[in-house]
Amino acid sequence: MIEARAIYVIGGDDGPLKVGLARSPAARLGRLQTGHPQKLRLHHVQEVAADLAPFVEAKAHEALEKLRSHGEWFNVSTTEAVSAIEAAVLAVERGERPKRVAVGRKSKNLTDKMPGRFPDGTFDRIAAVLRPKETRTDFVQTAVEAELERRERSKPKP
Repeated sequence: MIEARAIYVIGGDDGPLKVGLARSPAARLGRLQTGHPQKLRLHHVQEVAADLAPFVEAKAHEALEKLRSHGEWFNVSTTEAVSAIEAAVLAVERGERPKRVAVGRKSKNLTDKMPGRFPDGTFDRIAAVLRPKETRTDFVQTAVEAELERRERSKPKP
């Protein structure tokens, strides 16, 4: 039996859709829903051989690149996302490979963890100012670093 992965499309009824790769799209949906202001749902799941899945995901991302909102989120309809996935499957099965494949999260040597709570509407405000390909986590880390540097500069010397 060939091990499989799933390329999925997750999103709300409006707004960007996430095109991603997971062993369990339902579990991924649950993790994404935590802290997301909209009710998310699983729009599409396509099983792909595990060894080809990262290529299919990257190829679909390439096809949707001009419509990228941020990270793996795209300003597309479900039909457009599914078409990109189906075309990517066919291309990869023909032996085509994407220009770049990123598997897993970028290592940033982050060891300190702290859960945080934010006032209602904060995530929407952050989403409105994110730069292309910037994640909410990147934004918060950058903001914290900037505030720490500001306070360290203004702290009186002993």
